[in-house]
Amino acid sequence: STIIIAGRHGGKEGSAKIRSDVTILHVRMDGGSSWTHRLPESHRTVIMYVRKGSATVGETSVPTHHTAYMGAFGSELVVKADDKDGADFFLMAGEPLDEPVS
Repeated sequence: STIIIAGRHGGKEGSAKIRSDVTILHVRMDGGSSWTHRLPESHRTVIMYVRKGSATVGETSVPTHHTAYMGAFGSELVVKADDKDGADFFLMAGEPLDEPVS
C-alpha cells in the first residue's frame, strides 16, 4: 500500500500542501512484491529510508534502518521487497534547492 503524504503517486495527490516541489510517500510491501513510482523530471534527489524488512532498488539492497541516497532524472523507480519480510519504507524526492546550508 502507498500513503501519499505529499506530492503525487499513481494519479493521486497527497493532502499536505508544501511550497517546494516534493514527494513524500510511505510504502508497505508484501514479501516478494515490487512497487513502481514515476519520478517527475525535476526530482533529481531521492532518499529512501527502510523502516522494516529490506528492499532492493536497482542493484542496491537497503536493509532495515538504513537510508539510500539516489539521483534520478525523470526516471521510473522500481523497488523490490525482500521475499521473507517484505518492506516498509519512506520515499522522499524533490527538486534540489541549490542553496547554501547555514
